[in-house]
Amino acid sequence: MNLKIYTKQTSNLFAENRLLKFVVVVLTIGVIWSMASANRALKYQRTIILPPKVDHRIEITGNAVNDDYLKMYTRYILDLLLNYTPKTIQFNFNDLLALASPELYPELQANLLKISDNVEKLRITSVFFPSNIIIDQEKNSITVKGRRKQFSHIAKIEESDRNYYLRYEINNGRFNLSNIQEQEIIDENTNENP
Repeated sequence: MNLKIYTKQTSNLFAENRLLKFVVVVLTIGVIWSMASANRALKYQRTIILPPKVDHRIEITGNAVNDDYLKMYTRYILDLLLNYTPKTIQFNFNDLLALASPELYPELQANLLKISDNVEKLRITSVFFPSNIIIDQEKNSITVKGRRKQFSHIAKIEESDRNYYLRYEINNGRFNLSNIQEQEIIDENTNENP
């Protein structure tokens, strides 16, 4: 009789063990499915921002943004960099440095210090009027064409067409400026014959 009780108990233990293994496998599959669903949901999550100053819909999806977002930041960056007076230049450049990526920051800071010294010494005022903004999201680059005017005291120093080339990164919806350069404008009317 003891043998029958023993075999019943061992068979019950084996059945209970199989049941527990099945429950563990089902729970593991459920946790993996839940993690995959949460990851997918985060990937397609969108944040729509419409502050009072912005008149277009701005969308941020992970590290992807729409063109209106990029145009808004481009105008803001160029406003900080190219629209200044001797009194506002320090504030503008400090705000601009806050948008710079860590790799660009030291170089940009040195260049902006040189510009601000000249502006304060010569009392220069600058204005930039963008006329065309070209965005290439595949290369993370923006090209801006426009007209720049500079004055010292009341006299006009310069008025010319300028192109600016910006490179950017989007990290968790945050815009980081990774490079900014002034491009040369090639005059199409000049004829170069050797």
